[in-house]
Amino acid sequence: MSLPTHVLALWRAETIKLLSRTSARLGLIGAIAISLLIPLILFWLSNTGMEMNGTEVKDALGADAPMALNWSLRFLHWAFILRAFIILLGTMTIAGEFSAKTLREDLLRPVPRAAILAAKWAALSTWIGLFLGITWLISSVLGLILFGTDGGWQDPALAYLVAGLCNVGFAALVLAIAVCIRSVPVTIVGVFLFLVMNTFLGWGLTVVSWISEMADVPEAVEFVIQARPWLPSSALGAWYGFAVGEPWIWQNFAALGLLTALSALVAAAVFEWIDVP
Repeated sequence: MSLPTHVLALWRAETIKLLSRTSARLGLIGAIAISLLIPLILFWLSNTGMEMNGTEVKDALGADAPMALNWSLRFLHWAFILRAFIILLGTMTIAGEFSAKTLREDLLRPVPRAAILAAKWAALSTWIGLFLGITWLISSVLGLILFGTDGGWQDPALAYLVAGLCNVGFAALVLAIAVCIRSVPVTIVGVFLFLVMNTFLGWGLTVVSWISEMADVPEAVEFVIQARPWLPSSALGAWYGFAVGEPWIWQNFAALGLLTALSALVAAAVFEWIDVP
């Protein structure tokens, strides 16, 4: 059997194994629930007759099917639902199997270790695609039923596509941390510490920008403006601009590519030499 055939078989086996996990199935059930709930909430808000500042809510919202799609996607990220499942599944895929001493069974296959790791990443990416695909399909159909065909569909389509890329990159980061730490609870803590540190970095840049404006130091303000799109948070949130109809920023995608590539390289390098019991 050739290497590409081996890799395809590995991807299929890893995907079946991942989808057999209760947490993976619960995540997909959650996607179904959210993609049903959010359009219904939007429809209810559009038909309650409530007023805000003298304007009816339905007029202020201007709800349509594409808005239902956007709200579903934004809620998934705002509530940290999708990312939480990626952290859990990515951690279980590497650190969980390492702790349970089942990872060695994968290494007995006659393929490079990097191919095994790539298959696990591909399986997790497949799950992400299923999660977002389910959300897109159900929210679209229900949105069409509730609101009709009006509205712009291009931006939501791009938002979901880019969200898929962002979350595949996030999955690479989770796998890299899991390979380096190889402990389920510590890996989860490590991922959250990374996210917290990135948040503090963003806040730090904001503070620098405020101080620079008050001190009239335009060079520092310009530095903050140029640096912010390269933050990991900006890379992993590149989808947001499409969801709200803002111009896309190429630096976000460059940063996403760098973060994904660096995570994959670190994971592959460490996975190559670790001793698996």
